[in-house]
Amino acid sequence: MGTWWRSADMTHVSLILSEEAAPTCIRELGVLGCIQFQDLNPDLTPFQRRFVTYIKRCDEIERKIRYVHGEIKSLNIPVQPAGLVDQFVEKTLEGEPASGAYLLESLEGKLDVYEQQLLELNKFGKRLTEEYSNKVILIYLYLYANISVPTIILLCTYI
Repeated sequence: MGTWWRSADMTHVSLILSEEAAPTCIRELGVLGCIQFQDLNPDLTPFQRRFVTYIKRCDEIERKIRYVHGEIKSLNIPVQPAGLVDQFVEKTLEGEPASGAYLLESLEGKLDVYEQQLLELNKFGKRLTEEYSNKVILIYLYLYANISVPTIILLCTYI
């Protein structure tokens, strides 16, 4: 693993790759951990770049992760560390060569399922809370109006 000290020896190189080979080559260089990229188009805004759709997808994935994490925290569920990113990638690939787009899609798919489940659970939880509150209010109203308890139970079963 390389170091990021200013006094470390560095070499400036220009690497020109074909578009098909670039993702694999960059992934392998990233695994080495001793490379730094220089932006050759600093005048372009982020939305003028070719990879902006991937950035938007990553932002959406990050939003979903924050939502799921917030729900987990609000329920006081203990979270165990999942491991390193490299372990996730190896577990997802399972020995098959795959692109970053495949990893992004698999993570996005899993997070979509979890987010939809949480949204449904929250919706049902709110509905149950509202129904329970309405039943309690009705019982107190009936008790205040001096209606007998068996009549209250019979009325609540039809509501």
